[in-house]
Amino acid sequence: MIQNIEKTVLLSKYINLLAAEIESKTADQKMRNFEKAEKENFEMIIISDEKNDDEKKKNEK
Repeated sequence: MIQNIEKTVLLSKYINLLAAEIESKTADQKMRNFEKAEKENFEMIIISDEKNDDEKKKNEK
């Protein structure tokens, strides 16, 4: 599910860049920068969620 959200965000960002009539080369570079930043953000969210799940399991015992 998170992968679908991530793909939707990236696609939306790319479409917005192209709709703003930015040169495709510039749009591609901005997309790569955005994708790299978002990948790090999504990884942090996933790690945070996994830690919360682990803590909940410990508290249930």
